[in-house]
Amino acid sequence: MLRSNLRQRRQGWAAVYYVPKEFQKVVGKREIVRGLGTRDLREAAKRKHAVLAEIAKEIAQLDDLTSEALEVAKVFDGSGDGILERAMQIEDRQGEAAAVRYYKTATRQLLPVSVALDMWMAEADGITDGTKLKYRGHVQAFVEWSSDVDVNKCSPSAPMGADGEHVPEIFWGASAVRHRKNSLKGA
Repeated sequence: MLRSNLRQRRQGWAAVYYVPKEFQKVVGKREIVRGLGTRDLREAAKRKHAVLAEIAKEIAQLDDLTSEALEVAKVFDGSGDGILERAMQIEDRQGEAAAVRYYKTATRQLLPVSVALDMWMAEADGITDGTKLKYRGHVQAFVEWSSDVDVNKCSPSAPMGADGEHVPEIFWGASAVRHRKNSLKGA
């Protein structure tokens, strides 16, 4: 649906980014709203993907725990003592969810879809900027719907949706995401 992650305001449309729980304490709010500079709904629906991706990037940079955890994971030798200490510091500052995410990422137990997307985008050759933007918007919709699930849990053999399609295939359309989310609530 066109209106997902959009809010109508007096002067036009705005993108609405729902801050992941582990970052809400750092950001100080549950959502971030940014104007899109248009009164046209269809144009707003096109523009929102770039704005949402930029906000997501800004959130990740506020407290660069994911990057830190990925750097630690590169040299992880099986001993998680220092990682556990760091995770406990993170828990004190940002809560349990952020600490668990850090620990699992640093010990190579977790790779969030958003991180995999950034890694893939950095290495992607032969794809136009417009196509990259489109892909980022689609994956961002999935990230928001799935709460940035571990990329290892996304596979073509995932459970089928109500319409008979695999979950990874149906998230490419916002209405399909909502349909899948609603069908899960009813299950």
